[in-house]
Amino acid sequence: MLSGDLRGYFGAKVSVVVQRVDRDRDISSCIKEIQNHKPDIIGFSIGLGSLELAESLYKQCSDIQLCGDQAPKLVLGNKIPSYYPKDCIDRFPKAAVVVGEGELALRDLVEVVRGNILIKKVSNLVYKLDNGVLEQNKSEEAPDLKDLDYPPSVDTVPEIVKRGGNALVQASRGCPWSQCAYCTIFSFRGGKRWESFSNERIIANIELLVAQGITEIEFADDEFLGGRTSVRIRRCNILVEAFRKIRERVKDFSFRIFLEPSTIYRSNDISGNEDIRKLLQELKSVGLERVYIGVESGSNKQLERYKRDGRLDVIKGAIKVLTDIGIDMDAGFIMFDTFATLEELQDNIVLFRSLPKGSNTWPFRPLAINEGSDYLKDCIKWNVKLTKNLSYMSYTCDYFDPSVRLIAQTIDAVSLHTRTLFYALKRGSTMYYSDKKRTDSIRFCQEYVNRNSDIYIDLLEELVFSAQKGILDTANLIIEAEEKLKKLVAEVKKSVKDVLIDDPDYFLHDEITRIESLHVLIDVPPVATFSASSLRRIVIVDLDHTLFDSTAVRRKCAEQAIKELGLSEKIENEALDLYCRCIYDNYADYELNKFPDFRVVWNTAESYRVLLALIELGIHPQNYQKESESQGFYLRLRGMIDDIYQQYSSKIKKAQDIFWKTPMVLYDYAIEFLDNLKNDSQYNLILASEGDNICQGSKIKYLGLDKYFDSDHVKITGKALAATSLKVMAERAYKEIQKKIYISRKSMFELNITNTENDNLKNEIIAKVKWYYKILEVIDWIVLYALSVYTKNRIVDRLSVLEIANSQIEMPGDKVQVLMIGDRWSDMEPYTHLCRQLHTVQIRQGPYMNETIGKADYCAINLQEIGVYLSKSDTWVKILPMDIENLPEKGMIDMDKNISRELKTLSRTKNLKAVRSLAGEICRMLNIK
Repeated sequence: MLSGDLRGYFGAKVSVVVQRVDRDRDISSCIKEIQNHKPDIIGFSIGLGSLELAESLYKQCSDIQLCGDQAPKLVLGNKIPSYYPKDCIDRFPKAAVVVGEGELALRDLVEVVRGNILIKKVSNLVYKLDNGVLEQNKSEEAPDLKDLDYPPSVDTVPEIVKRGGNALVQASRGCPWSQCAYCTIFSFRGGKRWESFSNERIIANIELLVAQGITEIEFADDEFLGGRTSVRIRRCNILVEAFRKIRERVKDFSFRIFLEPSTIYRSNDISGNEDIRKLLQELKSVGLERVYIGVESGSNKQLERYKRDGRLDVIKGAIKVLTDIGIDMDAGFIMFDTFATLEELQDNIVLFRSLPKGSNTWPFRPLAINEGSDYLKDCIKWNVKLTKNLSYMSYTCDYFDPSVRLIAQTIDAVSLHTRTLFYALKRGSTMYYSDKKRTDSIRFCQEYVNRNSDIYIDLLEELVFSAQKGILDTANLIIEAEEKLKKLVAEVKKSVKDVLIDDPDYFLHDEITRIESLHVLIDVPPVATFSASSLRRIVIVDLDHTLFDSTAVRRKCAEQAIKELGLSEKIENEALDLYCRCIYDNYADYELNKFPDFRVVWNTAESYRVLLALIELGIHPQNYQKESESQGFYLRLRGMIDDIYQQYSSKIKKAQDIFWKTPMVLYDYAIEFLDNLKNDSQYNLILASEGDNICQGSKIKYLGLDKYFDSDHVKITGKALAATSLKVMAERAYKEIQKKIYISRKSMFELNITNTENDNLKNEIIAKVKWYYKILEVIDWIVLYALSVYTKNRIVDRLSVLEIANSQIEMPGDKVQVLMIGDRWSDMEPYTHLCRQLHTVQIRQGPYMNETIGKADYCAINLQEIGVYLSKSDTWVKILPMDIENLPEKGMIDMDKNISRELKTLSRTKNLKAVRSLAGEICRMLNIK
């Protein structure tokens, strides 16, 4: 848009280069372009969600001296800089910010560089003076679009033509309504409403695109028509004739437009409705395939709160018009907002289900509270606590209704790991809107996002229904939804693997791999079921460095694989270990800094890509630490890793195969140790290993351990185990409280309510039940928190290893002895949270043999010594059954107030310490140790 205006206005006096930077990997090529062209001005258009990417680019280009003694002027534009000029200048100290629409300001900045005007004459510009003072030049309204004659450039169009898809055209700016509570269009344009570019410019823009090979246009207007007046309709009829001429040359020319429902239909304007209907039919005849309309809500109360132009009758009327004409539609929809109620959610679900299939595939979208919107002012008025998100120019806040809050949090928790994957598929489904141009890949994407949408609307409906009944049981509903998602992700994986879905950048492949690495939605062993009599002695055994030396195996496998990669001559033997350390330690730290909540799961392909990238960059392992501290190091490394994937993909695959074909050997005494335990009926063996399911499962298979541990006795837990105690005790407390409510209700029902004494007793029971429900509300929140916030890569079988034992111990006096064997205390310590007492033995072998013993009950040299130790039954610790006592009567009212206060705090802060504290408080009340 801006580059076309500068070229048209200045002609040969300026040279403009447009560079797309969508991901980290694009930064290095952008830097090369800057160095090659030596610009006087560098402009960053910082759209929603791109602030961090812009900062990464800025760090690498801000110090470039290109134009004599002067660095290029850096100019920031788009919505984020416009609404937050000071914040942006703080982050980009050498930059100036153009506020609002940028054509006129950029023209003036070019004149500043040419020496024709002073910078203080540039309107709508914010910048720092030499003394550090922030200066804001004179503000002027948005330019008259009739004066912007020059069509946008087509620099990036060849990329679109190459990959396939539609191109964007802007025929107007602004909105004729401009009053929606959440919208920023009116404030961004400085109070100007809808305004059209000249028809000549619009047609010239489309002709340029068609000449480049584009056959489908998406008009990115906030409102294509600009209203229902005769003037607006005449303008559009001129465009219709122009489209008709284009269609004579380009038979499959097609386009999509954005319209307000109130533009299409108004219940009190029959003649206007007919005029719009005829216009839409004409547009369809010249290529209109789809219309996007802002439905936003199925509740009149919510629509009123949003200050929409029209209520449900208008929305339904607009949908009917489009359906009758045979024009497909997309529907904008906002399911949640801060003040939403259960009734409004129910109305939303009903309308959402009535929409044409595929018109909206994202039913769980919450309202974005944007800077500059009236909705933000309403939140401030009601003292709503807001959290600012600069990168998206919006605020997040809590929900007033606690049931709506829990439903929204549940939906967010379930979608957390897979929404990036399905949003990518959603984008893939919209490459073309014309059915004739839609490839099989696009159809597959559409099918998957439709089914994903169905899962969430079903879950949402179940949650609302149960909340209206008074008991919101999220746990079972989450499990059911995730089972559906698991199957759907597996189908997507197969379609990507079979090349039924296009994945040129391997984005979908990488997303699916990431999901699997987090233990989410992957096939896992079921929870083991034992009879109580068999639970006499449980031995939990760690895998890596306890049963076999995984480091030595990895070293040997790597040697063989490196030969396949052709790197034998490039890496001296003594450097190999150092390279492995760089890969498995330092680079892992970098990944953990980016994703601190997730366990970094290494597969061999990723390891080799990092290794090849280090060598390609000429970084010796001895210099790795120093290099890693340099500016932009990880961006260069990440970019090289992505390049390596393309260059060495076939060799990496062969190296992977060699890695897993290299024999793996157990430690001495391991087989004898396992045989003795397996053959002794008093022992139950459980293998509990930290790591990713695929990798650890492969080790178990290759080491032949599956004959000692069947699938029910293998628990691959990852980092989540340390947090699982929170979820386990919350779930146990939840079940017990539900029992107490049932018993209390039954007692109340059996009372003779005509008796005054029984009335008093009934009131006491009612008070107790209300308190029970208050605890249930807190426990629900704790379980949700454990599932979605802290244990994002949650334990695969949902219950801890020791829960298997504890859940089966019901008879008084029953005893179970549990032992954990591992090579390092940090791996065993999490298990101590899952039971009252656990006996631990630390084995001193492998790479951690010199680690501090920690708090283990016993230290052994090897497995043979542990075998001897096991025979000494008097050293074992008894694990008593978990008894749930009645709730204490004393202090009930105080506790009720305390829980209410804590719940309020938790819902605002999501503080893990507070969650743990409250969970512990509830369990103390229930006498759960």
